[in-house]
Amino acid sequence: MAAIAGDSLFNVSQSFFSPDILQKISKEINQPVEQTRVGLKSAIPTLLMGIINKGSTKEGAETLVDIANHQAPIADVATDPTEIREGNEVVNKIFGNNLNGILAKLGTTTGMNVASLNKMLGMTAPLVMGAISSKIKTEHMTPSALMSFLSQQKSSLSSMLPSGLPGLSALSSSQALPKIVDRGNVWPKIVLGILVLVGLFWWYSSRQTVSEETRTTSMPAMPAIASRENIQPINTLGNFMNSASAGTVKRFKFENLTFKTGTISVGAGANKELDHIVAVMKNHPKATARIEGYTDNVGLPANNIALSSKRAMAVKDELVFRGVRSSRIETVGRGESDPIASNKTTEGRTANRRIEFVIQL
Repeated sequence: MAAIAGDSLFNVSQSFFSPDILQKISKEINQPVEQTRVGLKSAIPTLLMGIINKGSTKEGAETLVDIANHQAPIADVATDPTEIREGNEVVNKIFGNNLNGILAKLGTTTGMNVASLNKMLGMTAPLVMGAISSKIKTEHMTPSALMSFLSQQKSSLSSMLPSGLPGLSALSSSQALPKIVDRGNVWPKIVLGILVLVGLFWWYSSRQTVSEETRTTSMPAMPAIASRENIQPINTLGNFMNSASAGTVKRFKFENLTFKTGTISVGAGANKELDHIVAVMKNHPKATARIEGYTDNVGLPANNIALSSKRAMAVKDELVFRGVRSSRIETVGRGESDPIASNKTTEGRTANRRIEFVIQL
């Protein structure tokens, strides 16, 4: 079910990455499924951040409440031409005069044409607003309460937002809205009843007052160094976890994970390995993981540390997009340390540019 679980719009963003939803949007915008996935990874956080920015003022929050009050919850992304057109009208109200610039920037970021991106937003906007509408109606939210709720969402989405989007970078963390306390409103555990993906992602109690990042303190500390002896391919992770005992720590290697030269973009060849990790971690909700990035010895050591850190974080982002809770995964960049092959050969340097996955049950 698509729900604003744990008071997080981020959870709504995850609901657009199931095979069924991807297929529907891919067919409608006439783009390959993988290209559609790439587009959604930028478009959905952009749409949600647009809603947050729109709700940063009393007038904007009133507009969103008005839209929500006229938005009936729907069970799927829009595919009917009339629904898509109405969705685009909502998008226009959210982004205003910045829409064309945002579409152009998204086109540059994703490699998709503006028409496909615009249609994608039109298909997804009614579903997102339907989820927000249900929250507003269920909790009888005033514009002020909506402003407070939206102001708390920015940090969870900002890291997923493409840089340089017009009109979406003005609300910095230092300008965050003050928290508005509505003493008559307790955030209950809710399911909003919008049927998108039954069982795609787990929602958890919003009555907990600690943040997701704070929850990591209750998990067992992972050893700083895990043995590389008998390291196994990541596709054996599931079998290992099914037979492992509590407290066990094991290191795995990716076999198909690559990065585009000089970038931190994860290649599409790793999708099966990433999906396998997600399935295993959902089956073992107490497991925690560390993603370690490594480089060859080309370049300055400090630069290699930074690059390996960013690549490890990029892999974490892929897992979080697929539904793993962020607080269950830590990352570290080890740079050119611990080479597994000679840096004197091309093959050796390629082997040393790698990501390793450490898991603890």
